[in-house]
Amino acid sequence: MNEHGNATERPGFGLLLLNWNDHVNVVACAESLLANDYRAARLYVIDNGSRPESVRFVQKHLPTAILMENGKNLGFCAGFNVGIRRALADDVDVVCVMNSDLRVGQDFLQALAKEFRETAIAAAAPMELDYFEPEKVLFAGGRVDPLLNRREGFGAIVSERLWSPSDTSMLCGPAMVFRADTLRALGGFDERLFFGGEDHEMTLRILTAGMRIRFVPEAKVWHKRGLTGGGGGTPLMAFFGVRNYLLVARWYGSPIQKLAALGLTLAIRIPRVFVQTIAQRDIRHLRGLLWSVTWLVNPNLVPPDDEVAKALVNTAPP
Repeated sequence: MNEHGNATERPGFGLLLLNWNDHVNVVACAESLLANDYRAARLYVIDNGSRPESVRFVQKHLPTAILMENGKNLGFCAGFNVGIRRALADDVDVVCVMNSDLRVGQDFLQALAKEFRETAIAAAAPMELDYFEPEKVLFAGGRVDPLLNRREGFGAIVSERLWSPSDTSMLCGPAMVFRADTLRALGGFDERLFFGGEDHEMTLRILTAGMRIRFVPEAKVWHKRGLTGGGGGTPLMAFFGVRNYLLVARWYGSPIQKLAALGLTLAIRIPRVFVQTIAQRDIRHLRGLLWSVTWLVNPNLVPPDDEVAKALVNTAPP
């Protein structure tokens, strides 16, 4: 499927990366993917309205990538959906939606290919490890419901345990891997979310449909954990984290779970924003929180999501 390999090898992968002025990380992640020995793969880079120099950097360093330029910031969900539609049109068998701040193991694709040969598997969850502490586990499967997510293995040392493939009830957010037919059946990401919570929403959609997710420990990713601008503890998440958590609970929760989600937001999420505002000395956390609360009352009173993202992205405080 690429210039290096065998187009008839199956499953064939579509490897999707999203760029929003994060070209250095995008290229580094892509290079780790392309270093895999498994060659039935196409690389797609979707650009979300980056600066021209960012696009040129990607073009120079990834000349074989299929580059799609959206012209504006469509967010994580709509941005990746552009790439998903193209990959499905290209008849790939498996779609990998990758955060840019990752590197992957050299047998990442081989391990996934082995599991996807079981036709009942709808999606796969790689093992997530800490980029800066490479033996530290961040995710080894887990469980999601409309209120909470529970990660298995968090903080464990990968070499100290025997990890085996098993069914799980949680996608790995930084590296979501789907059988193409799953996306054809259920659709791509919910674009109402824009950014944040899309992994939980997609997990719940898959589980509600009675489909299976497979944890694949031999498929490893090392994650920088949101240091590229949108991770937890940033002003961006003061808006999208609070709003989208409540939206997913509203869509999938029972009446009791919806009420509990509101209580958890008032008791934990909102105080956390105030703590982060003080700790980081960045008032944009409060701006994001105010916008999120206002949006839940009347979305028309808040700027569009792309403008919110631009105002809150975690660069130096204004």
